Amino acid sequence: MEEILANTWWRTLQLRNFINPDHTLSPWGIGLSNGLEKLTGYPDLFDSLYVGLELIRSKFLNHEDFSVKYTGGPMHGTGIIYTFVTDGRRGEKTHSLRLSCRMLDLVDENSISMGRTSK
Repeated sequence: MEEILANTWWRTLQLRNFINPDHTLSPWGIGLSNGLEKLTGYPDLFDSLYVGLELIRSKFLNHEDFSVKYTGGPMHGTGIIYTFVTDGRRGEKTHSLRLSCRMLDLVDENSISMGRTSK
């Protein structure tokens, strides 16, 4: 069964251009490989990584508005998160809350550890 799954994934990655015809990794394949290395120990997130890369590659996962009809917290504001530096002045980091929320939608809620949990 594992061999069937491995061959299916290999062929899918070839068809989606994550693997070049000469059986080397394309730039997207290198990104997937690096991501899988970082997720060692979290196999539940492998599929989310693949789907996320496909959405980024097709330019569907971004910080831009989909439509003016959407409302809610992430759709308002500048997308700038303010951080405080050690001397008390306010610094800026430009991160998009909207993009962060969209990326979190890819992850299964059971995969996220939320603070303390009792076992």
